[in-house]
Order: sequence, then structure tokens, then C-alpha cells
Amino acid sequence: MANSQYSDLYKNRNSTELMERKQSDRRQQLLTEQKEHRSNDQDDTRNIKQFLQSLQHKVNKKPKKQRLFKNYVQLSEWLHEKPDDLDQWFMVPCPKGMRCVAVATNGATKIYSKYGVYITEFRSGLPGDIKLKHATTILDCFSVTSDGITKYMVLDVMFYANTEMLNCESSFRFFWIACKLSELQLDEIGFHNEFAFMPIKFVDCGDEVAVDSCLTTYPMWDDENIHLDGLLFFHKESSYVHGTTPLVGWLFSFMVNEILGFCMIHPKYLEQRPANYQNAAEYIRDFDKQLKASKARNRNKRGDKVQKMEEEDMDDENATLNSILNAERMLELEGRTVDDVHETMERD
Repeated sequence: MANSQYSDLYKNRNSTELMERKQSDRRQQLLTEQKEHRSNDQDDTRNIKQFLQSLQHKVNKKPKKQRLFKNYVQLSEWLHEKPDDLDQWFMVPCPKGMRCVAVATNGATKIYSKYGVYITEFRSGLPGDIKLKHATTILDCFSVTSDGITKYMVLDVMFYANTEMLNCESSFRFFWIACKLSELQLDEIGFHNEFAFMPIKFVDCGDEVAVDSCLTTYPMWDDENIHLDGLLFFHKESSYVHGTTPLVGWLFSFMVNEILGFCMIHPKYLEQRPANYQNAAEYIRDFDKQLKASKARNRNKRGDKVQKMEEEDMDDENATLNSILNAERMLELEGRTVDDVHETMERD
């Protein structure tokens, strides 16, 4: 799928020009661009039928060697400053797990990592699998494991039963997918739904009571084996874009008081704060520096590993899955949790 016409506003996330511009200015410009696309009924998915037909054909051809969804998920920026329109944002608690793309089409559901690596295939009740087999549903999820059982916690929706959702506002997408998953009862495991799909709760930042309730709830989910990694913040009017966007911000829980002024935070979440933590700005600078250094050290290794994985033709599906997951964990620093990065920063 082609990049959207406003992709230049977010795709070069590390460029000097991008970093020097205030987040608020870039947000406003991107919102204006997206609104113009909606009013003109133009988007990068205007040839949606052709795209879906091509996708349905490709997902059945040697998935282990393809990267159909590379650079496909929407990624966040650090939330450096409190938005002036904070009441126009949602806060979404994110679990520790692997970010992935779930694709249901042609009577099967396939899981890809956020880097486009094929992970596994199973049956689900999503439209495109057991229902409406010739349709396509694409979800942005976290894969989490509790007591040896894998669950898919749905962050966002891109397509639902051939309905394109990319150009819809996040406020609509979040309500839509939560309702649809509830209607289909996909949180229940059954013969035609091998793994549970459940929406991640989102909180209106304009509702102080709801925000306080969320941040003071521990554990965040009923399942105590699912742990909070951090918080995503979505502008209510933002579209879903492929790549990094200033309309989605990220903070670890121990940073929300300093950046946003949310004072009601459960002490357990503050325990994630490193012992040498001084302030958010310094932490972000050190974090990004560590990330850049680790990427540089692992670039050749990563390239060799990925190439080897793509070229090898393994017969044992379990061996393939383990190989891919191990490579993902070892080489893709961006997918690591705050605990992993803290350990690396302390060692260095």
C-alpha cells in the first residue's frame, strides 16, 4: 500500500528539522492535512478493492518469506510536552507484550510482527476467517501470554470486513472495534476462535475522574499476569497512519505526573522509575542515545539474521516460530519493554 500524501510530516522522525519543530505545530499541521483528506474523500486507500484483492492473494503464498506488513503499524513519538488541548486526547494503557498485526482473510487468521515478520496462523471468529471468508480484517494488537495462554489485546483497527478504517478518527475507531469484538464475543476461546481477542480500554483525558481511576488501578487488568508497559496518547481526531506520528504520544507511567500533571498514580507504577532518574527530558535523551547506539551495534547482525530467516525454508513449523520469536526478542530493540531497556542502560 502506498504511503499517504501527508506521510512526509512524520516519516523522518529522526531528522534535525523534525525534532526542532514543536510537536504542537506538527500536530496541528497534520490534523489539517487529515481533515482535508476526509473532506475530499481522498486517501492512500482509495483503490481499496484492488489492494484487498492483492492482499488476499499474497497472504496465501509462502508467508514465512514475506514481509507484507513491514512499516505498516502506527508508531508514537515521545510526548515531550503537555498538549494545549489535552481534553481532546485519549489515554490508552499498553501491556507488556509483542506488538503485532492480525490479518483475517481467506478463511484464516495470520499474525505478523510490527516489522512484517510472519509469526503464526490459526482460526478466529474475525470477519475474513470463519465469518465472511472473502473479506479482510486487519487489527493492530499486542500479543501477551498469561499462564501459558496467548491473548491478543486489540489496540486499533485498520480494516474491518473490507471496510477501510484508516481515515476514520481514532474516537470512532476505538468505539467501533470495542463494540464489534463484544458483539462477536471474541474474548471467549472456542472451536472457531482459538485465541481470545479483547479491546484495550481507552480513557478520555478530559474526564479527570476516569483518568485518576485508571492510573490508580493496580493491577491495570483483571489478569495479574498482564503488566503495564506504558501509556499511549491518541488525539481524538487523528487518522491511522503507517509510521511515526506526533498525533500519538508515548510516556512511561512514572513520567505522566511531570509531563501532564496527573498526580493520582499508584505507587506500584512509580517503582518502574530507574534509581538514577532525574527528569523526563534527560531520561528521554539517554533512552534515545542508548537506542541509537544499540541499533548501530546490531545493524549488521540484524541484517544477517533477518536475511537468514527469510532465506531458510524450515519444515518444522514450531522451529520456525521459535526462531522468529527469538530473533525478534534479541535483535529488535524497539520492541523491548522498559525493564529490558533499563537493564541495558544500567549495564552500559
